[in-house]
Amino acid sequence: MKTFGELASQPAPKSFWRRALARVAGDRPLEDYLIEQANLRGFWGAYLAEAPRSGKNPALGSEEIVVGLLAPQSSADARVLKLVTRILQSGQVDEARLLLLARREKAEGVLQWLIRGIPQPERTATIDRLERALAKARSPRAPVLDYSFGRLVKRPATAGDLWSRARRKS
Repeated sequence: MKTFGELASQPAPKSFWRRALARVAGDRPLEDYLIEQANLRGFWGAYLAEAPRSGKNPALGSEEIVVGLLAPQSSADARVLKLVTRILQSGQVDEARLLLLARREKAEGVLQWLIRGIPQPERTATIDRLERALAKARSPRAPVLDYSFGRLVKRPATAGDLWSRARRKS
């Protein structure tokens, strides 16, 4: 799977912060660890095949999870975009800290691209403030990723969904 850095034609910077996070994650991919930490905080935007291996890390904030998942070194996984959107919608992020971390870790481009794409029914005051703040920043490279932002709109399941049709056939 390609990384956000590859899709933005942006070389991944050497990051001591990310290396320290990877040590905490242990033998599993850092993205899986961050998704697990987000799920333990109640942001159920991405599914993991295995049960949580660790408890909630109190030293890790929502800002670190967002930046860790959107950094140029991270895999460009569509399920992560929905998870990050849910975290931003919650209003539980320190916007100034998030922007500082994103700038330092070169995740601004992906964050700006994601925020610009969030459809109107899913926009919150936090997302609008982040968009305005990122518009003032130097224009970073956005990833070239074929992603339908309509997938971010919350809607109830219908009988026509693929998974429900597959379950009825079995």
